[in-house]
Amino acid sequence: MAVMILSFAETTLAIGYNYSLIVNLYLYPLRADGKNRVERMSDLDQN
Repeated sequence: MAVMILSFAETTLAIGYNYSLIVNLYLYPLRADGKNRVERMSDLDQN
């Protein structure tokens, strides 16, 4: 019983870690790109 709980916890941790990795890889570049786009648009407004 304890072994099953332990393996479940390890699996959950592994999935959570992989999920956070995927989120970092895919969402952060998009967010940074969005920021750059907003800055570029504000630069266009100033000129």
